[in-house]
Amino acid sequence: MIGLGGILWWCGWAWAAPTQIELCEAVRQPSEDEASEPLALGGDGWLFRQSDLQLQYAVGTGLLEGLSRWSANLAARGTRLALVLLPPRAVLAVAKVDVADPLASGFDPARVAASYRAAVAALRGAGVIVPDLLASAEASRIGAGYFFARDHHWRPRGAQDAMEALAREVFSTGLRFSPVPFANDNEGDRVLYGSLGKRVQAACGGRAPRAETFPRFRSVPLSPVDSSSLLADLPPPEVVLAGTSHSNKGNEDLLNAGGFLRAALGTDVLNVGVDAGGYGTSLLGWLESGHALDPAPRLLAWELGGRVPASLGEFFRVLIPTSFGDCDEPVAAWAGELRAGMTPLFATGVVAGEHYVVLETDDRSVVDFSVRFELEGGAIDVVTVRRGTRAGNLGKQFVAGPLSPTPLSRVTVTTPAGTSTSAQARLCAFPPDEAGVKWLRGG
Repeated sequence: MIGLGGILWWCGWAWAAPTQIELCEAVRQPSEDEASEPLALGGDGWLFRQSDLQLQYAVGTGLLEGLSRWSANLAARGTRLALVLLPPRAVLAVAKVDVADPLASGFDPARVAASYRAAVAALRGAGVIVPDLLASAEASRIGAGYFFARDHHWRPRGAQDAMEALAREVFSTGLRFSPVPFANDNEGDRVLYGSLGKRVQAACGGRAPRAETFPRFRSVPLSPVDSSSLLADLPPPEVVLAGTSHSNKGNEDLLNAGGFLRAALGTDVLNVGVDAGGYGTSLLGWLESGHALDPAPRLLAWELGGRVPASLGEFFRVLIPTSFGDCDEPVAAWAGELRAGMTPLFATGVVAGEHYVVLETDDRSVVDFSVRFELEGGAIDVVTVRRGTRAGNLGKQFVAGPLSPTPLSRVTVTTPAGTSTSAQARLCAFPPDEAGVKWLRGG
């Protein structure tokens, strides 16, 4: 049964309650820290990040090449890849933007919307399923109700619209799943002291901005599984949802994104999203679990958050070899003590694009380093790894060589100050039918 809070939510009222907020200079200043970017104050107590107002969705060539390669590798294992790119927050909440605020004075919603749609088209060009969540939200007339006013996350209503749009896009490809029906029960209202509101209160003092109410839904199977029945022997879910806190806030799917996807697809979904883990932590943890691709899911839905990360192209250099894992017969190996600074690993003449490095450390906190590939002829290629710590790792990190037919001359690793651990490194060959290797060989 939906209570008063749920009724208000569906009618579009709950997020509009006014609240008195004053922004101090500390939250208006530029910062290199993405979590501390300048804030603007809008109407009805809305807070906007600088990126909400100036967001441009840049999709570079390197990103598309990596995405195409990753998608092809998944397809070879029977998995379709879908990307979930949140729509621009300030465009949907344009009525709340106050252009009198200096940070919002140049806000151009049409330009931001066009940039989002161009990114969706470019990502689709890499052979990936990508729903246009802005078009879906506009068709549903959700408006500002898609997002919280003082938090950067979507509200449950936004998550539901997004997952239903994703399901429509998936079904349009002809993809179908084993039916496992779910329902989403409304367990009553919860309150959220939003991330942006908390930041204002911490930096500026005074009263904390008012909490926002939202309905807490929980996904439940319509036919509960009895461990003693044959249902307990059902295969693993055919759909995996990976991503950020939008997909799995609080690591308990607080906003029910996974639940709404179950209902929309009519099948079970394994939600491996990691709260505050960024776009990549959940995927790497899932791939390293040992069960990720055996059996492979039929659909992998990867939620990226509200922007195309600038580092996404380089991330595929880590993601793709992680999906192949360690090798039993490396073409080169090294063992020793890893300390701060540069450590030589291999001197070898194998083809750069056909190989990847496995770095295994006794100290699993070593998640910040760079691998330098020196190619014959003098070219240098460096991959920087900064892995999130919101999910554990097995002490093994993977980095692919540059997609080049040129032989390697040397491979080194550089670690930050304070590093001191025993380590091993191996140079592994990609399978000959791996997408990047096939492209190098003209396959």
